[in-house]
Amino acid sequence: MTKSSNTHPDALTFAPSKKLEAQVEGWADIIHFHFLFEGDIQTPYVCTTHNQQLTPKTFPQNTIFLRKRHAERSGAQAFVYNGLFWDDYGQPNLGKPKNYIHFLANAKYRDKNLKDSVEIARKANKPLHILGSNRLSLKWKRNGKYQPYFYTGKDLSFHGMIGGEEKNAVLRNSQALIFPVLIGFVAQRFHNYMILKVLIIF
Repeated sequence: MTKSSNTHPDALTFAPSKKLEAQVEGWADIIHFHFLFEGDIQTPYVCTTHNQQLTPKTFPQNTIFLRKRHAERSGAQAFVYNGLFWDDYGQPNLGKPKNYIHFLANAKYRDKNLKDSVEIARKANKPLHILGSNRLSLKWKRNGKYQPYFYTGKDLSFHGMIGGEEKNAVLRNSQALIFPVLIGFVAQRFHNYMILKVLIIF
């Protein structure tokens, strides 16, 4: 199920005016939700939870976690690592000189940490291409999950949500992926954050 911008022939376009259950019931042998589905549906399904900061008291029976520690913190055992189908990304361009680095995430999420990515790129004197995000976001949540932001500067190129060959072209000509993720954990009643700065060179 996807938004209307996806034109893949096998995609089922989501209609906000209709109940989700009515749109997906019987559509597939197994339905894979990437959120904690709480509805009533007869089709077998699994749920992958990507939220590693806020732990609900109960989970749907067939919940999948992202890694062993993620599952253990939630009192569960089943986990599946995220995978990539490398053919979707094409061949890397190892012969052409590269002069920029890139950030690949939806920056409205505070823990994706675009702020430190921009800081690191500027200290390294490298232009930064941001994929999956726009220059301005006013999204906000009281719990801090979403954080509004606005960035200026010709050294920052925002591509928004892109995919396919358009996305691959940016990745192929980038010198490195920068991913300074904020790892959240709860200590007593306080949310503490540890910054893990990761630079993956291509």
